[in-house]
Amino acid sequence: MTLSESPLIRFEQFTLRDARQQLLLSLTMEVDEPGIIGVVGPEGAGKSLLLLALAGRLPRGINSSGVLHLAGKPPQREELEPPLRPETPVLRGSIFRALTHPMPLGRDPERSVEESLRAAQVWEQFQGRLAQPYSELPEVEKRIVAACRALVRGAPCLLIDDASVDLDPRDADRFRRAVTGIAEVIPVVWVSRAFRRVAPTARRLMVLAGGQVLAVGPADQVAVSPPVDAQETLENATGRSADIALDGLYHDLLTMGSRAERAVHMAVQSLTGQNLTIAREVLAGKAETDLRKTEIYNRALGLIARTAPVGRDLRVLTTVIEAATDLGRIADHAVNISEVTLAIGEDPLIKPLIDIPRMAEMAQEMVRHSLDAMVRRDVELARQVCEGDKAVDALYRELFEELLGFITDGGDAYRAGQALYLLFVARYLERVADHASNIAEHVIFMVEGRREQLRKKREDDGLPHPFLPR
Repeated sequence: MTLSESPLIRFEQFTLRDARQQLLLSLTMEVDEPGIIGVVGPEGAGKSLLLLALAGRLPRGINSSGVLHLAGKPPQREELEPPLRPETPVLRGSIFRALTHPMPLGRDPERSVEESLRAAQVWEQFQGRLAQPYSELPEVEKRIVAACRALVRGAPCLLIDDASVDLDPRDADRFRRAVTGIAEVIPVVWVSRAFRRVAPTARRLMVLAGGQVLAVGPADQVAVSPPVDAQETLENATGRSADIALDGLYHDLLTMGSRAERAVHMAVQSLTGQNLTIAREVLAGKAETDLRKTEIYNRALGLIARTAPVGRDLRVLTTVIEAATDLGRIADHAVNISEVTLAIGEDPLIKPLIDIPRMAEMAQEMVRHSLDAMVRRDVELARQVCEGDKAVDALYRELFEELLGFITDGGDAYRAGQALYLLFVARYLERVADHASNIAEHVIFMVEGRREQLRKKREDDGLPHPFLPR
């Protein structure tokens, strides 16, 4: 990786070894802006050693090599606070003294305290209490004050070693908010065995195991699409898995997909046979499809809230939600086609309907295969679904040109009106195929962790849709 001139934190081929030359940590990374760097890994991963190296406090027998710079120079112990841990820091005197003693030369204590507490969004809480003994503070406020010392004393970064692990949820949230404010000014390196404690506010995430960096990068990217080597470590750090509940979600999604596909079949059947009873059945069934979609949303969101999934599990759950949305739109288009059937009624059709049933069969097959690809996690089948969209688009172009002729040839208004209705139907079926392709693209993201745009965007697809509904 290319390292910039003067990042705030810089590791370059930095290693830690014990007296037997066993590798304990190996790292190349730079941090060039403030923010929380969340470091996640199991016990013995090297997290605490990383903090001690940053603090210039490596224990005896641990040897370092390579480059470690803070603000362009090696760590200066006198400039840095030791890592903040769950144990209450030993600070004496008033809150003001706890924040400022010892104060580096050249810094105005009163101004530094106010600016630092404002940055941590706690000035209003402490403004009238700075003379109060530090020892009388609640535990969470002691840790907030200890964290603010890094800003007050001009430290290049703040180091946190799972300092909120023993706090109740409300106090842990107070501590996290204060640290988030500090991280707007200086980098905060926060290590934890629990993903949930660091992930919500982290700008970058690092996954450590056995002293090796398995993943490092923007927090959203690492959480959603971690490298394969980091997947198991991240899942263990969440402490939960959504695997057990996914089978039920898949079953519900396939049931919804089967209903949506059947609705399209029935809608086209009602049109070709001019069967108004079937058309009304499709309209009546829409409420059940909507209910299933809502249930899938709620269950998937509930799993996300309860299990804090990362990596593969997170991608599966978001794909289920996206697929349910697409299936809901497919069911909507089946309703649209049935409404056309009811609008035409028993009036004679202006032409035999041959291509519309063909389009419907192709689109329905795409829906089936896209859902099969999801359940089987079959990327190749998903790509075949997207490739099949081209045939549907070609048939749509042919139908558009033919039906447009009925409108522009100067014939009677009846023929032109029905041709317009049938153009709507062709467009609805083309959109069904598009939604099937959407599901297939979601499957590729779910499996491989990257987005692929396999279909042309609407404005670039070359299809005629100047006035037709989407």
